[in-house]
Amino acid sequence: MPRTHLSKKEATALGLKIYFSYSKCKFGHEEFRYTNCGTCVECARENAKNRGDANREELDKYRHEYYLKNSEKIKERSRCWKDNNPEKYRKKNGLPEPTRPYPEDNRCELCENVETQKAYGAVRKLCLDHCHSTMAFRGWICAACNLMLGNSRNDVTILEKGIKYMKKFENANGIKK
Repeated sequence: MPRTHLSKKEATALGLKIYFSYSKCKFGHEEFRYTNCGTCVECARENAKNRGDANREELDKYRHEYYLKNSEKIKERSRCWKDNNPEKYRKKNGLPEPTRPYPEDNRCELCENVETQKAYGAVRKLCLDHCHSTMAFRGWICAACNLMLGNSRNDVTILEKGIKYMKKFENANGIKK
């Protein structure tokens, strides 16, 4: 927001939440002020930090209790944000840019099955699979395949040993090929 001089009254009339008047607050900050109370933004920031520091244990306890009471609502809100902001989510979590579009049929590129696992009442979206060492995009895979690769620590030798292990008992236990 540009530092255009406005009075509190003018800023309120324009529907602004903050305004800038070139006068300093009582602590010497030449900073934006809130229209609802006239408090300097820097003072408000310092006050919030001091309140949090002074009551850290109490605040942590409150947040923990709130989470326990509202965990489903919090998870749902988080999932909705992730679904509505896939690009921001990808960047926030350091995921690579996909080189292929998301499959329209929701089909895993590894097992070739359609994703059917549910999370919070809806069928899960495919996972963006990537190499953790090079951060290169590999493909779109279902949650089960993503867990399999993750549990193998993306180590091909572990996966090969798993195949040998499965084949060793394939006929004896009636495991399908």
